[in-house]
Amino acid sequence: MRLKIRQLKDIPEYYPQVISLVESSFNYGPAHHADQDFAPLLSKNANSHNLLFFNSSNQLVGHIGILEKQLIYQGLEFPILLIGGVCVSIEYRGQGMLKEMMHEALSLFDEKYILALLWSSMTPMYEKFGFFEAGQVIQTGNRPLYDPPQGFKKIDISKCSQGTWEWITNSYNKRAPHEAFIKREEKDWKIIKEMKSVSLYVNEQTQEYFMMNKGMDLPGIIHEYSPQRSAPSSLTSYPLWTHPQKFSQDPYQTLFLSFMKIGRHEKFSNFLETYSKDRIKCLRIDEKKVVLKLNGQIHELHPQKLIRSLFGPGDTLLDNQDHICFTIGGVDSV
Repeated sequence: MRLKIRQLKDIPEYYPQVISLVESSFNYGPAHHADQDFAPLLSKNANSHNLLFFNSSNQLVGHIGILEKQLIYQGLEFPILLIGGVCVSIEYRGQGMLKEMMHEALSLFDEKYILALLWSSMTPMYEKFGFFEAGQVIQTGNRPLYDPPQGFKKIDISKCSQGTWEWITNSYNKRAPHEAFIKREEKDWKIIKEMKSVSLYVNEQTQEYFMMNKGMDLPGIIHEYSPQRSAPSSLTSYPLWTHPQKFSQDPYQTLFLSFMKIGRHEKFSNFLETYSKDRIKCLRIDEKKVVLKLNGQIHELHPQKLIRSLFGPGDTLLDNQDHICFTIGGVDSV
């Protein structure tokens, strides 16, 4: 079946139907709201590509949301896609609709990204589309946080003062050179302030902050904290999500960061050259094989192995070089 694609911003009257479809597909209850948990993607103010797919009878078949972002690494910016809200109306499931939807959605951005990222528990399904679990997140502890740690206080994120918000936004960018993280512009920070399901804790004296909870998505999880070279000791007994390079002890749990798909050949090759300081060049990419020139020799890798060699888990491409510390805050994951 050939589906028609429309942008939600062009037909805003479908907004309630899209939110209802997303919430029913992800088993949302009345106490939670997808447009708050995933405001960067589903807020009416979001700068997202909410793609709606219709059949020949103009019935809504499904939705895929795409955010175009910049990944900052070693002071340079690289285009990536964040994909979320992927769902098919119940009456059209099991008919191969998702395959067509994913193909059409990604083809619209074919020239624009080095990596596409999405979050799901459906590993076999997304591997068919060239997405593979990669990257590393560790949970440092599991003690519930009932009271703020010493020096911190909980504040309403939507009512955060301008002065506090300024040092939070400035702090976000103070990353170690080996970290890769998502660029946030002023409009992105405005959207984050809409996320009422996120709990914000601040220490005004030390200008430190952390964020936890995210409605139904990340209950009880500390998913962002002030950039530091190591996880803050005051938080590590709690369910704090961080990168293995920032925590030297045995973690409570180890998780994959996301599903990742390699994007445009030329753009991904530029990223590899930056990572390797020109020791790696990408010669060819297809869905089953990546051909690299590494230290003057030709190597062939499966895309999954290549992605994991960069972001973990697995062996790195270069001796004496760690995985890239790929950090994504919970408010960015869609």
